[in-house]
Amino acid sequence: MTVLLVLSLIVLGAQLVVLALNLISFPGLDAVRLVPEAMLPTASILVPVRNEALTLPQTLPALLAQGAHEVIVLNDQSEDATASVLAAFAQHPRLRILNGQALPEGWTGKNW
Repeated sequence: MTVLLVLSLIVLGAQLVVLALNLISFPGLDAVRLVPEAMLPTASILVPVRNEALTLPQTLPALLAQGAHEVIVLNDQSEDATASVLAAFAQHPRLRILNGQALPEGWTGKNW
């Protein structure tokens, strides 16, 4: 055997010894523990809408499919068919529909 071959076998043997020691001494990962759904973090999605009757039929199913704890839709005094579109989705268990109120005297737009 040549010297190069002997050195290669020594290095390979040393690597195998290190591998064996690592396998024996390093801690393994714990098995995946399933977390009860009640302990999972929750999130709510708040969607303010005004005159969105054309977009809600596509938007609401997509939002509800994201798995949020709840989707809260605030209908901000829409003047189109937004209320009737929301009524069609009202039976969904994770959907809450709120109706906005008129601005009090002295308040303007976004501040209210």
